Amino acid sequence: MIIHIPSDFSKKMSSNQEQAKLEFFINASNPSSISSGMANVSTRISNQISAQIQTQSFEGLLQSLNIPADQAKQSVESIMNKVSSNVITTNPQPAGMSNQMVPMFLSMCMYVGAMIYSMQSIAALTQIREAQSKWKAFLSLQGVNLIIAVIAPLIGVTIIFAVHSYDTQTYFKTWWVHALELFTAMEFTSIPVMLLGQAGMILNIPLLLTQTIAGGSVMPREMMLGYFKVFSYFSPLYYSINLDYNVLFGGGKTFEFAICLGLIAICALLINAVIYGLKKVKVPEEITDPTTEALALELK
Repeated sequence: MIIHIPSDFSKKMSSNQEQAKLEFFINASNPSSISSGMANVSTRISNQISAQIQTQSFEGLLQSLNIPADQAKQSVESIMNKVSSNVITTNPQPAGMSNQMVPMFLSMCMYVGAMIYSMQSIAALTQIREAQSKWKAFLSLQGVNLIIAVIAPLIGVTIIFAVHSYDTQTYFKTWWVHALELFTAMEFTSIPVMLLGQAGMILNIPLLLTQTIAGGSVMPREMMLGYFKVFSYFSPLYYSINLDYNVLFGGGKTFEFAICLGLIAICALLINAVIYGLKKVKVPEEITDPTTEALALELK
């Protein structure tokens, strides 16, 4: 929210013939709780300023009791309506809770799908590298991840746009936002699984729950507790949800959010590569001959 105080505000405050006006600019491309909260803040600010002015003005009137009744009445009326507020809402959201919750639920669905997929894909990776070289198997998995990240979001995005009336340009923007989010989430959720195997889900679930707050769909970053505020800076959901708000309803910092989401994907990919590189290759149990064992290690 931006509060604009006109340059002639003080001048109008001291004049009995004019009304001073405060302007409040509220960005509605945010969770409904934030937008309604900012509207309440604007109302309270206007009321408090008006109450303070009325108190000071009435004190002045009581000190001058010798003024004519008509003039006193006119002065009181001018004081009562001395300050007015003008709330200007930018980037309004379509009516209905279904529109307001699209950014959160669409991003959350992609993330949960990526979390489940990462568990299956890392398990498959250990089997693939038995038939291919170690790094060829890893790069093959990343290629599959990229293909799935591009294709899979089409299902969820198409369902959303079949229900709501958004334009074609918004459709393609939303698709690419969630293609980037899905790939980032795949790499991000693969880190615990790469470290701990199937037990990595024990760590992934708390990370998901943390992002329900750190994702920014419940409260802005400025209102979060320390842990959630820090986590929001490298949370895939935070940037995905904010990108959805910008694409669907309008808003700023779209390029910044997209860059941050891409950087998280790159960092997570590099971490996975380091963890994978440090893991030792297991030799199949049926290979017992030293010469054959050495050949198997060389091929892997």
